[in-house]
Amino acid sequence: MFFKSLQSRITFLFLTLILVVQFVGFIAIWVSINKNARIAIAEQLSIGEEVLRTVIIRRGESLTLSARILATDYGFRQAIASNDTETIKSALENNSSRIESDVSMLYSPDGVRQVVTTDLPFEQVDKVVSKLIASTQVGGNAFNLAVFNGVPYQLVVVPVKAPLTIAWIVIGFKIDDTWAKKIQSESHLEVSFITKTNPSAANSGSGAKWNLSSSTMDKVSASGIISNIPVAWPQSISNINIESTPTSTKNTLNGEVTIEGKDYSSRYVEILNHHNQVLIAVLQRSITESLAPYLTLQLNLLALTILGAIVFIAGSIFTAKRLTEPLTVLVKTAELLEKGDYSVPIQSKSGDEIGHLGRTFDRMREAIAERERKISKLAYWDELTQLPNRAFFTEQLVKFAENYEAHQQTFSVLMMDLDRFKHVNDVLGHSAGDNLLIGVANRLKDNCKRENDVVARLGGDEFGIILANTNSERALEVARRLQSALETPIALNDSFVDLSAGVGIANYPEHTKNIEVLLSRAEFAMYAAKNSPGGASIYHSDLDVSNDENLSLISEIRVAIEKNQLSLYVQPKIDFTTGKVLAVEALVRWNHPERGLLYPDMFIPFAEQTGHISKISYWMLSESARYAAIWQKQGLDIALAVNLSARDLIDIELPNKLKEILAEHQLLPNSLSLEITESSIMDDPARALDTVERIARMGIKLSIDDFGTGYSSLAYLKRLPVNELKIDKSFVMNMEHDQDDVTIVRSTIELGHNLGLKVVAEGIENKGVWNILKAMGCDYGQGYFMSKPMPAASLLNWAAMWAKRH
Repeated sequence: MFFKSLQSRITFLFLTLILVVQFVGFIAIWVSINKNARIAIAEQLSIGEEVLRTVIIRRGESLTLSARILATDYGFRQAIASNDTETIKSALENNSSRIESDVSMLYSPDGVRQVVTTDLPFEQVDKVVSKLIASTQVGGNAFNLAVFNGVPYQLVVVPVKAPLTIAWIVIGFKIDDTWAKKIQSESHLEVSFITKTNPSAANSGSGAKWNLSSSTMDKVSASGIISNIPVAWPQSISNINIESTPTSTKNTLNGEVTIEGKDYSSRYVEILNHHNQVLIAVLQRSITESLAPYLTLQLNLLALTILGAIVFIAGSIFTAKRLTEPLTVLVKTAELLEKGDYSVPIQSKSGDEIGHLGRTFDRMREAIAERERKISKLAYWDELTQLPNRAFFTEQLVKFAENYEAHQQTFSVLMMDLDRFKHVNDVLGHSAGDNLLIGVANRLKDNCKRENDVVARLGGDEFGIILANTNSERALEVARRLQSALETPIALNDSFVDLSAGVGIANYPEHTKNIEVLLSRAEFAMYAAKNSPGGASIYHSDLDVSNDENLSLISEIRVAIEKNQLSLYVQPKIDFTTGKVLAVEALVRWNHPERGLLYPDMFIPFAEQTGHISKISYWMLSESARYAAIWQKQGLDIALAVNLSARDLIDIELPNKLKEILAEHQLLPNSLSLEITESSIMDDPARALDTVERIARMGIKLSIDDFGTGYSSLAYLKRLPVNELKIDKSFVMNMEHDQDDVTIVRSTIELGHNLGLKVVAEGIENKGVWNILKAMGCDYGQGYFMSKPMPAASLLNWAAMWAKRH
C-alpha cells in the first residue's frame, strides 16, 4: 500500500536514485583516488631516483672540492715533493677528520698506492682507483662508486699538481644509514642500499648473496627487502612480479612487494654493476600509508550518503544536486592530477563533508605541485647565481632543436668563460669569486631579455646562452654587446675588478645538427676567442680538433718527439749598422712520414691544447744548445733565440732545466736568448713574472716578441727584465705603402731606445723596407730579404756566403 501513493513512489524513486548515484560516485572517486595515489607514488619514486642521483653527484662534487682544497695546499705539495710520509699521512687524517670522510689515501702519479689511513682490501681498491685515475685523465668523472667487503663507498680522485701531476688524492665516504636518511628527508621515501659481490658467481647459481648495507627501515622490515630480490640481477627480476615501466631504463625496475604484512611500491635502481660489484638502491613507498588518508574520506562520503537518504524526503532533488555536482568536480580534478596537471584549483566554499573532501584534495594538489617544483629546482637550478644549470640548458637545446624541425627557426649557442677568474679567487678569496659570478650573471640577464633566450651557468666560471631565431652574425653582435657590458669593473671587497671573457659561437643547424657536437664546437670557438684580440669567435672547421686529420695529428705529436721527427730551422738577425749576423731565431718543422714537412701553425695549436707544447719547447732548447756548441767550435759565436709558450712560463722548473742544458753543452748563458709574448704572461702573471726574473738573473737575454699586438702595454713592459723588442711583421711588411705603419714602427723604435732596449724588425721582404728601417735607427732586422728560414745544419755555409757579400 505504501508504494501506491505518488509521494511514496517519488520518495522511493529519488531515494533509490540518490543511493545509486552516491554509490556510483563513491566507487568512482575511490577508484580514481586509488589509481591517482599509485600514479603519485610512481612519480614520487621517479623523483626520488632523481634525488638519489643528485645527492650522489653533489656528494661527489663536494668530495672533489674538499680534495682539491687539500691538493692546492702548499705545505701538502711540499710534503709530497719531499716524500715526507708522516706529514702526508697527518694531512690526510686531518682532512678526513674535517670532512668526516672514511677513506683517505695518496697514490703516485702512475697509480701506485703510497699513503693510506684506512683498512680496506687494497687489491680491489687499487683496481678501482686505477680505473678512476684513467677516467679523470681523459676528462671523465673524478668520482665513482665501489663496493668493498660488502660495503658501498663513494670515491673521488683529484690530482696534486705542481704544475704537473705529482700525486693523486683518494677520498671516500661509506654509503651508510646517514646517506639513506638524507635521501629520505628530501624524497619522503624509504631508502635501502643492497650490495652483492661476485655477481658472475650468482648468475651461475653459486653462493653469492645480497647484503643489506644500509636502510631507513627497521632491521626486520629491511631484511624482508632482500627476500624479495631475485638471486640474479637483472635477468630474473621479472620472476618476482615486477615489471619495467615504459620510461624506465634497463637498470631500473618498478614493482609492488609485501613486507611484514604491508604493501610497498618499490623501485630497484642499479647504480653500480661493474667488475664483480653490484650496488642497488631500493626506493619504497608504503601503499597502505599512502591510501590511509583516503579511508577517512571514504567513511565521510558514506556518512554523507546515509545523511542524504534521511533528509532526502524533505528535499531529495536539492540534496541530490548538492551531492553530485561537488563529486563530479572532484572526479575531474582527480583525473587532471592523474595526468600531472596540478594547475586547476578546487573551489570549495561549503563546510560539509564534500567541502572538506574538496579542500583536502586541493591541499594534496598544492603539496604535490610544490614538491615537484622544489625537486625540479634542485635538479635544474644553480643556487648561487639563480640561473638555470647545465642540465636545464641541455634540455632546452633539445627543445630548440625540435622547434627547428617544426618551424625552421635557427638558434645560436654562446659559450663564455671568464678570464683570470682563478686569479680573483686566489687573491680576494672564494666569497669574492662567488660575488663576481653573481655580478656577471646579473649583467648577462640584463642584456639577454628576449622571451625565448636562455642564460645558464654551466659550471665554474663558464656560462652558456641560447639565442632564439638568430644566425651567427647576429649572435656575434650580441657577444660583443655582452663583452661591452662586462667592461665596467665590479666592486669586490672594496676593490674594483676588471672583467673580460672569451665568447665562442656555434649555430644550429649551420655548424651541426648534433647537440653534443654543437656544444663542443661552441667551446672550441670560445678557446680560440680567449687567444684572440677580439675576445669573440664564430666556430669554423679549422678550430675543430675532432676531425679525423687533426685527431691523427694530436695522437702523433708525442710520437714525433720520441722518434726525432722534428727539425730545427733558423732565420738570421742582421745588424743594420755592420751588416753582420748577430743571432738567429730558432724555428721548428715537423718531418711527417706521410704528410711531408709541416709548419708550426699546423701542429703547435694542438700541442698547446694537449699539453705537448712543453716537450716541444724542451726539445727546441736542447737542440738549439747543441747547434750553438757546434757553431762555436767552428768559429761562429752567435746566440739562438727560442720562443716560449704560456705553459713554459708557469713551469717553476724552467730555470733549472735551462741550467742543465747549458751545462750539458758547456755554453755560457748568452748563447741562448728567449722570446716571450705579453699575452703568454697574462695566464698566470705572478708565476710567469717570477720565472722570467729568475731566468734574467741567470744572464739569459729576453726579448718581447710580436710587440704592438695582443696585450702589449707600457705598464707590463717596464716590469719585464727584457733586453729587446721585436716589432711584429704585420707593421713592417707594408711600410712602403702605409704611412700609419711607418708612424707605428718609428714610435716603437724610439720607445725601445728610450727604455734602453734594442729593437728588431721582422718581416723585411725587400730593399726598400730595409732602407726605411735603417734610416729610422732600427738595430736589427729579420726577414726573407736577407734569408728565408733554413735548416740549422745549413747556417755555416750561408753565413760564409753572407760574410763574403757584406
